[in-house]
Amino acid sequence: MIALFKKLNKFYRVFKDAPVDVAAFEKAYKRCDLMSCQAMCCNKGGPIDEAEEKVIRKLLKKHKTFFAKAANLPEDPLDVFYMLGERTIQTKVRPMKYRADLNVPDKFSPAACVFLDDEYRCTLQMLSVELGKHPWHYKPSGCWMHPVQLGRQGKPEITVFSKEEYNPSQNDLEAFFAPFTKCGESCKEGTPGHALFEEELKVIGQALGRDLICELKSKIAEKEAVASKDEEE
Repeated sequence: MIALFKKLNKFYRVFKDAPVDVAAFEKAYKRCDLMSCQAMCCNKGGPIDEAEEKVIRKLLKKHKTFFAKAANLPEDPLDVFYMLGERTIQTKVRPMKYRADLNVPDKFSPAACVFLDDEYRCTLQMLSVELGKHPWHYKPSGCWMHPVQLGRQGKPEITVFSKEEYNPSQNDLEAFFAPFTKCGESCKEGTPGHALFEEELKVIGQALGRDLICELKSKIAEKEAVASKDEEE
C-alpha cells in the first residue's frame, strides 16, 4: 500500500483525472471465500514495483521466523526478469491443484503465489495484521486492489473488467484475468461494486486526492434522476 502512494504520486498527472467507470461499479459482485476459490487471484503471483520489492526483501530478513512458520518460501521468493527492456518483478509461484468444481479457465496455470499459506491466505497481509498495521500495509498494491483496475486498454481508468469485454485478439492480460476470478465476476445476487469495493476505492482515492465513493454516488444519482425524468415524460 505504501508503494501505491509513491506510484500514483509519480504518475499523478495521469491518474488524478482518470475517469471512473460508473457502469462497472453499479454491477453486483461477491467477496470470495478463500477456502472455496483457492485464491484464484494469486494464480500468476503478484506484480510488484521496485519500492515494494525493497520493502518485501527487508521484511524477509527481519521476520524470518514468521515466514518460516507461515509459508514454505523458496530462498528467493521474488522473480526478476526483463520485459521489453524493462526490469520486471513479481512474486514466484508454486504448483497448485485446483478443485474440478472451480471450472478454472484453461489459461490459468496450476500454480499460486508462494506467499500463500496452506489456507490460501496472503502471509504479507497476515504479517501486517500481526504488527498492528492496516491489513494491506505490506501487501502489493496490484494484489489488494484486485479486481479493481487503474487502466483499460492502456488508458487510465478506474474500473472493474467484465467477461463481456474480453477480446482474445487484444491480448489484454488483466481484461482476461480479473473477470474470471470469483471476486471479479459480476453476478445478479450480490453487492454493488461501489459498496463492496468501498475500502479499495477509499484508499485509491486518498492516493489521488479524490473522493471516489462520493464521485460514484453522485454520478449514479444523476443517472437515476435522468432515468426517472425520462419515465415521467
